[in-house]
Amino acid sequence: MDMKRRNILIAAIVIVVIVIIVIAVFFGNKAAAPTGPGVTATSTTPTSSIGSSSSTSTPASSTSSKPQETVTTAGVYKDASFSFTYPSSWTISSYWPISIDSFNNDYLNGGIIPPGGVELDAVSSTVYGNLDAIMQTQLVNAQDLTTSTITLSGAACARADYKDNYTATFILDDTALYCTRGNELWELYFSYNDGDPAASAHIAAFNSILASMKLISP
Repeated sequence: MDMKRRNILIAAIVIVVIVIIVIAVFFGNKAAAPTGPGVTATSTTPTSSIGSSSSTSTPASSTSSKPQETVTTAGVYKDASFSFTYPSSWTISSYWPISIDSFNNDYLNGGIIPPGGVELDAVSSTVYGNLDAIMQTQLVNAQDLTTSTITLSGAACARADYKDNYTATFILDDTALYCTRGNELWELYFSYNDGDPAASAHIAAFNSILASMKLISP
């Protein structure tokens, strides 16, 4: 997982923990009043959310925990939230959130995806918030952004294709998918270097992954 995306994930989890504490204190105080409503928070496995590290607030809240069961074989991944197949030459560099790449996690200095490399990240959440607001927060710096809607494993998904300009010479072609069912949210991110001669092969591999993906309700 590249350094920028890892920092985003870490910041999001920290924000989630803070939000949970604030909510717990707030509703705990209200519960003490005779007329105050009671609120019970529930969690799913695994749960987490991705958000912008530069945001001062988050449009969603969730509780976080690692998957209780993860099964992997060459080219196959399954946990409590989703399953999919991927090219057997790719390797898993992180299990929570799941991160798979084609270059054995051998980033260039600064967490840069090497030439010809591709990366797939995925995470699931229990979210209370507006999907449009989540996307706007996360994609605030996206360039050449186009959006569309698709259905994946029976879930409605918002798709965003865009460029991520890390530096003047390091630009990624990114695809983000946000799939919702009730208050469940699955997020997928696919990245490779802008101008990569093997772009068509990368896209074909990603489409194959999507065709195999099953989103699992907790």
